[in-house]
Amino acid sequence: MNDWCRQLGKRNFCLVSIHTNAVGNGKQWMNARGWTCYTSRGQTAGNHLADCLYRAAALWLPGHKLRKDYSDGDPDWESDFYILKNTLCAAALSENLFHDNADDLAFLESVPGRQAIIGLHVRGIINYVPFLSR
Repeated sequence: MNDWCRQLGKRNFCLVSIHTNAVGNGKQWMNARGWTCYTSRGQTAGNHLADCLYRAAALWLPGHKLRKDYSDGDPDWESDFYILKNTLCAAALSENLFHDNADDLAFLESVPGRQAIIGLHVRGIINYVPFLSR
């Protein structure tokens, strides 16, 4: 990604790293649930991207918990994940429910669940496009 950013300008790109979450060790089902988005620390272009993803998640994941941290004024969680700190363009990392929660996993493995995860990311990125080149 950074090579493309250097060649064509970081304002022409965004990066979304897509994951599922877990809290356990894989030996039992856990109770944690929900959708989360992370950005690097501080106010960055990634914050706008995360805001767009949160708005899309609210539409595509009705009834699912959206895990938020407003300690810095916006809903995303901040982290020192390497991919967020070291990517030149706007970057966000989504944790799409918990694969060690039986209900979340059943949703993730269903056709509607997969469509929701895809749809929220597509919609979030489309909504972010106007922020590119700013």
